[in-house]
Amino acid sequence: MPKCYEAVLDTSSILFAVDRKVDIVDLTLQAQVPVCRIIIPAPVLQEIKFLAEKGKGSRAVKAAVALAVINQMLEKWGKMISIVDPGFSEGPVDDIVIEAARAEGKILVTADRKMRKRARELGVKVYLVAKASLRLL
Repeated sequence: MPKCYEAVLDTSSILFAVDRKVDIVDLTLQAQVPVCRIIIPAPVLQEIKFLAEKGKGSRAVKAAVALAVINQMLEKWGKMISIVDPGFSEGPVDDIVIEAARAEGKILVTADRKMRKRARELGVKVYLVAKASLRLL
């Protein structure tokens, strides 16, 4: 039986999905490897809340919609999706997310090319969300 992976969503992947009006969970489940659980690190949720409350323009609107989408995902998918405190919260959110994905060989799902590059340099398996599809890089 093939290994089942946990996928870690970053802020950019969630905002990308909102912008493109795609279901990030469905997209993640279409990955080239089996995904059994989707994790949203607590700092990602905090960053989206901050953008919704303090951001400006369309980015703030997307963040507010993303919060509603996250709540819908939690209701629809139940235990398959979790908001997880990675146990460390010092430093930039991107660093925390990469470290959360690196732990135990999880997959990072991102729309951020710079983050993808940094994560790959650290040996993290990365799916880049682009054009409403996932690419393993």
